[in-house]
Amino acid sequence: MNRDQLLSLAYQTARQLGFDDEGARALVAVLLTEGAFRGEVGDQGNSFGPLQFHKRGMLPGFASALGVTVDQAGRIAQNVPELAIRWALSAYLGGAIRRGQEQGLRGAALAT
Repeated sequence: MNRDQLLSLAYQTARQLGFDDEGARALVAVLLTEGAFRGEVGDQGNSFGPLQFHKRGMLPGFASALGVTVDQAGRIAQNVPELAIRWALSAYLGGAIRRGQEQGLRGAALAT
């Protein structure tokens, strides 16, 4: 999946999960900031997937949700980016976007 396909998939996934256009665009902005579109591993081998789940951050929660080890979750985040995006929207990132919208944030402020 190339960069544009991943961004389109992310936008569509957000809309399917009930986010409005602004919320879906905030997700796309976060993905662009993270910049991991081809399975890159960041933070000296500690961050995985399109949203760069860190081994001491969100990756353990992702692993727990999947019932796998942290190392397995890292590989899954890299190889099945749509699953990582869906989990983030259903967990921490989706909550942050919704709270930001409730506070009246829009555009770049919402994505931040």
